Order: sequence, then structure tokens, then C-alpha cells
Amino acid sequence: MVDSLKSKIDEVELLLSMFSEDEIKLGDKKSYLNIKRHAELNVIPEKTDVDFVIKLKKKVELSVVLPDGYPSWNTHHPVKPLITLRLLSDNSILGMNIRELSSHFYHCHHIRSPIKRRLILEWSKELELTGCCMPGRPGLIIVEGEETKADEYWRRLRNLQWKHIQLREKEILGIGLYRIRRFQDGFHELTLSQQSWFSWLHEHGVTSEEYRHVFGIPGRLPQNEQQ
Repeated sequence: MVDSLKSKIDEVELLLSMFSEDEIKLGDKKSYLNIKRHAELNVIPEKTDVDFVIKLKKKVELSVVLPDGYPSWNTHHPVKPLITLRLLSDNSILGMNIRELSSHFYHCHHIRSPIKRRLILEWSKELELTGCCMPGRPGLIIVEGEETKADEYWRRLRNLQWKHIQLREKEILGIGLYRIRRFQDGFHELTLSQQSWFSWLHEHGVTSEEYRHVFGIPGRLPQNEQQ
């Protein structure tokens, strides 16, 4: 374990020598120096994880965490470093506006009107939202996209005449264009059975528990898809 800790310190020291002080910052310099002193005495301190941030050309920030045990791989569960890559706050670098993304889950008594079905599709396209709609009874709609546009979509929806419609769940996905959405291939109207509808959602990352929590209906896969 001491050899593994010394190897970790060697890696960090190499990086510190490669980058300037403006380019690399230790998350907790005091903690790192304490780890380094213990390693020199061949002693394992209580805390051995090291984190640091590297700024690449002032455009991208690379956050790295080397956890306890790294770089030793002689464990039942391999230890891996955690690396996060993000754009810095100057959004003009790529000419993009970074917005907060969110998911909305709607539950309706029913969706049968051809006009409503057309508007559900048209508004999602206009507002650049992805997701899906299941017409019938009950009617279910999921949209994902820029939070302000998702809120506008909900404003328009509830101004239509419904027997009942409710925003069951609003989930903040995160900030940034690179945040992975569940639905990345547009907006779809799905005329499927409830089991097939859930199967499609399950393929897009919606769990049975999430489905039950949001829609009040158990999410069950068709028998031939159950493991």
C-alpha cells in the first residue's frame, strides 16, 4: 500500500512539474502535503485521496480525483480515477449559450383530440424539446430540454381545455449542452400498449420505480424482455 501511495504521489508531482501554477490547482494542498509526508515515513495516513484541477488553454477545465487505493489494481473491485470535463464560464468560446436543462412528466385523463395531438408535436419541435407522448387513456407526455422552453411548453399545454392534466414531476437534468438527455432523437408520438410504452421508456433510462412514482402505474416489461 505504501508503494501504491508513493506511485500516486509521483504521478501528481510529475503533473505539477508539467503545468504552471495557473494551470493546475490542488483541491486541498494542506492535505496533499500531509499525505506526502506520511509516504516519506512509510506510513499510510487516514485520508489518501488526491484531487486537482487542470485548466487547458483557459477553455476547458479537467477535474480529477485519485481515490484511496489508486493506482493499485489488486482489489476485488478495481479502483478507477474520477475525471470530469467541463467548459469554463466563457460561453462565447464556441458561440454557445449554456442553459439549464430539465425534464417534465405530464399525466392527462386522456389524449384523443387530433388538434391537441398536433399541437403537442408542433410545440415540442418549435421549442426544441425532445421526449414522447402516449395518446389514449391515460395520456402521458414527457419532454426534455432548456428549462425556460419546457416551462413555456407547460404554460401552453395547461391553457388548452383538458378534463384533467397535471405536471407530475419536474427534474433538473443539469447545466450544459453536453448533459446527456434520456431522449436524444427528437419527440415521438407512441401508439403502444402500456407494457410496450414502458419498455420503450426503459430503453431510454426510465426505471420501473420512476414510472410508478410519476404516473401511478406499475412499470412492467413484456414477459419476453424480463431477465
